[in-house]
Amino acid sequence: MSSKEEIKSKIRRDLNPGEGLDHNEGQPKRAPHASKASTTAKFLTNCSEEHAASLKCIEQNYQNRGACQPFFDNYKQCRKQENDKRLEANGGKGGGGGW
Repeated sequence: MSSKEEIKSKIRRDLNPGEGLDHNEGQPKRAPHASKASTTAKFLTNCSEEHAASLKCIEQNYQNRGACQPFFDNYKQCRKQENDKRLEANGGKGGGGGW
């Protein structure tokens, strides 16, 4: 290959660094160890009704979130009770992250 062709080839590679590679259409590539079964996260809580009610309130009152404070408080209280039950079931061992 002549020097001129090498230069053209280098310029083409520099301008098109992904040339010849598979394109993922802007989506993140799956990790090789990722499960094929389900890619959605699971919302593991018994407070789904409180959660849904707070989201519905936000949708209806997006300009006045203060109107939704009772729904937020209900959801927060439900999650606190759920967490307290979980701690009690685990013998009171908290996951405080301490050393």
